[in-house]
Amino acid sequence: ASWEGGGLPDLDPMEIRRDEERRAKEDEVRRSRDQRMARIQAFEQASLFGGVTEDESGYRWNSGGFGGPLGKDRASSFAAFEAIKPGLRADIDEESARQWSALRVDAGGRARLRKELASLGERLKRAYGQANAEGRSAEAGFIEDEREALATLLALAQD
Repeated sequence: ASWEGGGLPDLDPMEIRRDEERRAKEDEVRRSRDQRMARIQAFEQASLFGGVTEDESGYRWNSGGFGGPLGKDRASSFAAFEAIKPGLRADIDEESARQWSALRVDAGGRARLRKELASLGERLKRAYGQANAEGRSAEAGFIEDEREALATLLALAQD
């Protein structure tokens, strides 16, 4: 409820209900955003460790020596990555998480991880510039989210 000049809360039941609904909506938006960022981080980790690769035709998923196409750009590849069979995506995510954890164990591994993350950051910077130059706003917006997720991964890779 909103506070009024006298320092007492507004006990109007309708006002209380509106405040509760507003807070619930804000919490849902925050949860949804956090979940999306976690999925983007998983996509980035897969990109670092070979679960998602790029070639002349676009991006591909790879698992157990097999692979398949995802998309021509980062945004469509992420959407396709999210749409692959949950078991397959879990296999890719688990392998990426295993490699991430193995590199975080010692200082040398963390240094290598930071180098790989910096390289991904440079690729994202170029892709962002290209997407903006070509007027692909959806791709540019996705890469903005990726760069935010990458900053979190970089913080996790510090000594």
